Amino acid sequence: MGTKQDSLKQRRAALKKKKWEAKRKSRQLQVAGREDDVLLSPDDDLLLGTDSGQLDLSRPIRLSSFNVSYDPVDTKDEKKTPAEIKDRLEELYYLVQSNPKQAIEPLEKLKQQYPDIPKIYNYLMAAYLKTGNPKKADALIIENYQKHPDYLFARTNYAEYCLRHNNLDEIYKIFDNKFDLKLLYPHRNDFHISEVTGFYGILGIFFIRTGKRESAENLYKMLKRLDPDHDTTKVLGRELTVSRIKNLFNLK
Repeated sequence: MGTKQDSLKQRRAALKKKKWEAKRKSRQLQVAGREDDVLLSPDDDLLLGTDSGQLDLSRPIRLSSFNVSYDPVDTKDEKKTPAEIKDRLEELYYLVQSNPKQAIEPLEKLKQQYPDIPKIYNYLMAAYLKTGNPKKADALIIENYQKHPDYLFARTNYAEYCLRHNNLDEIYKIFDNKFDLKLLYPHRNDFHISEVTGFYGILGIFFIRTGKRESAENLYKMLKRLDPDHDTTKVLGRELTVSRIKNLFNLK
């Protein structure tokens, strides 16, 4: 029987293979600002707003330029994670996928020990969601956002929570009226694919709910080029289909 370390190596190898396949299927591109192999044309009217990101229905803007990475991105939050728990967190990440019930207790303990590490809240939230406990998952979403309001996944998870509860006004506050990753995080040039799909997928649904379906359609095209198999891409696609049907039959 293999050791835990062998098992972790195997999971890492499988993840690397998946990343390689993703790179082969989807070119690693800049979101805007390049003439060759651009993801979106610099002339695409993707979002609505002003140059500062403030929502303004009278004029279109383009997305800022940034790199989309399929490899881990060394963010400020990643640097805050103590070295002694990085491997343990990686193990628990995979455990959440394979046996979420078993991951809950060790994640709860880590949350008590390291309350300033937002990633722990994310993993625990996912574990509760996978084990059929949405109330605890929602409580963690709210707690993570309250404690770590600048953490991108805390923002996107809380925005998704607000969408489910039809609290659209709160979403403007969550993202500080900035609907562009580079405007939200001007010090960063690289964003992980999961950050991009999470952020723009939620924005796409928000745009549908606020009557800006064309902007949502453009975001969906972008996400399909980046990661067509991601859950967020599929959810946005379904929301757009429902929106088209409602529009066709003049349904609310």
